[in-house]
Amino acid sequence: MISNASLPKISLHFLSARGQLDRYEKRVRETVSNVVKATTALEKLGPLDIIVQEGRWVIPQIGHTGYTPKADAIFLTLDTKSEALEANLGLPMERVLAHEFHHARRWDTVGCGKTLGEQLITEGLAGRFVEEIYDNPPEPWESAVSLEKLRPHLGAAAQEWDSENYDHMRWFFGEGDLPHWIGYSLGYQLVGKYLEVNSDSRPSMLAAAPAASFRTMLDCLAKE
Repeated sequence: MISNASLPKISLHFLSARGQLDRYEKRVRETVSNVVKATTALEKLGPLDIIVQEGRWVIPQIGHTGYTPKADAIFLTLDTKSEALEANLGLPMERVLAHEFHHARRWDTVGCGKTLGEQLITEGLAGRFVEEIYDNPPEPWESAVSLEKLRPHLGAAAQEWDSENYDHMRWFFGEGDLPHWIGYSLGYQLVGKYLEVNSDSRPSMLAAAPAASFRTMLDCLAKE
């Protein structure tokens, strides 16, 4: 547990009864401590449980992934069989956790959403929040589809913006006719355009911003 009066209560839980995560525990704890300090310098976080588990459903390029199903819980999955994992502990994992911390904050405000538009903006805001902290280039999922290749799909995004029945796997994981990770790339571009138009805003200020505030950015991207 990270216990400091100026920091949120963060409880770490390692699902490692058979020792599968023992060799990573120290580095994960250090990473969590670093990202909590970096994140809370910009944004208030509520108490959180971080559950660290071993699994195969990860981002192949980095060997791990995060998932935030509600305001007080983040799941961090490590693929201990991945050749990419060792090289992507430390800062790459900090960025993944910072992304998830922003999701947790958004859950505490307007929620991460049920519609396509809400999910696009939730992901885009988290990506830009990480960029605000680490000044990093776009992550692979945020740069997977270029703006030029996004444009033919902007109309479909506008049509499905308010739909709760959109196909999440199609829009975000390429199951179907859309490019892999298109939702992450589009969300990143939409929030980036919003920040360009609203130059006094920062991602750390926008956790509670409704997705509707960003919808006109679809038209802006189409005109570029």
